[in-house]
This record gives sequence, C-alpha cells and structure tokens, in this order.
Amino acid sequence: MQNSPPSKTDTGTPLIAHTACPCCGSQSAQIIADQDGKTGERLITVSCSDCGLGHIDPLPTDQELAEWYATQYRQAYKSAVQPALRHVLRAGRNAQWR
Repeated sequence: MQNSPPSKTDTGTPLIAHTACPCCGSQSAQIIADQDGKTGERLITVSCSDCGLGHIDPLPTDQELAEWYATQYRQAYKSAVQPALRHVLRAGRNAQWR
C-alpha cells in the first residue's frame, strides 16, 4: 500500500515509501525533508527506517533523470543555460589527468 505524498507539516512522519530502499529493499521510511533546498520545489527525501539510507521518494526512473539533467539541471542549479568556460576547461584537464 502506498501513501499519497505528504504535506509540508509531515516532516518526521513515518510512511510507506513509494519506492523500496535502494540499499535494503524496505519500504518503511521517515520523511526528513519535503522540498529541494536549492530550488524550493517539492522533493520528498526520506530516511529508511531499517538501514538509515537517505533517498528521494519516489525515485525517478532513468528516463526521468536523463530528461531532467538534459533540460533542467543546469538552469536550476547553475543558473546558466551553457556551462562556464572555466568548468569546461577544468573537466578537460581532469579527463586528461585520468
């Protein structure tokens, strides 16, 4: 049985997570945050009641993650549409070093 997304006042409340813990498979969790600290958008973060792993719930699919990183990540977290040249150069130097 899955619960509907909790409201902001439910932080600290135990729940049945929408997706099982990636570490131990348990669906028993406790809400530790209900919004993205950077963007302020709704993002439920839980702590597994069995092993303590923190993760977002529900976990996005690989396709959802790829879409988000391709279209929203840079704008939401870097406030830019294109990477800064210094970041591109640093990534290139790191790749050469490896």
